[in-house]
Amino acid sequence: MRIAVVGAGAIGSAVAAILAAAGRESCWLRGLRAAPQIIYNGGKAIEVPLRVAAADDGLPQVDLSICCVKMPDLEQALPAGRAGVILTLQNGVEAHETAARQVPDAHIAAGRVHGFFEMDGDAVRHVGVPPSILFGCANGDRTLVEQVVGGRFRKHDPSG
Repeated sequence: MRIAVVGAGAIGSAVAAILAAAGRESCWLRGLRAAPQIIYNGGKAIEVPLRVAAADDGLPQVDLSICCVKMPDLEQALPAGRAGVILTLQNGVEAHETAARQVPDAHIAAGRVHGFFEMDGDAVRHVGVPPSILFGCANGDRTLVEQVVGGRFRKHDPSG
């Protein structure tokens, strides 16, 4: 499974570092951040080596693109011509709709991050509740989305 995390702010850096620390060697961070990434969690500094690409042309074809950019930057950040599965993790309830319009052949999951992350110089600091991501299929093949995203994050079940 090849994964690209698009956006090198606090959330994108944290997601990429957590995936890399969990053994996801095929995880790339797309953005202007140098590797390795340092995460401070519970007072401990964890250094995680990341593969970094400055643009789509530095990425291989990926199975999952996790978009962690600000909502106004989403259209430009979406992976052009890489229809696979896209997981949106922006603030903005319309992110999944924007992604579906921009990449109509993609399978889209809308996600929500729990936890608090902030940039601390070139590192990311995590405080508060243990980090987690809830998601639900917003467009495309629900079974495929749950298979690709669900192995990494928890599916949202609105029925409780």
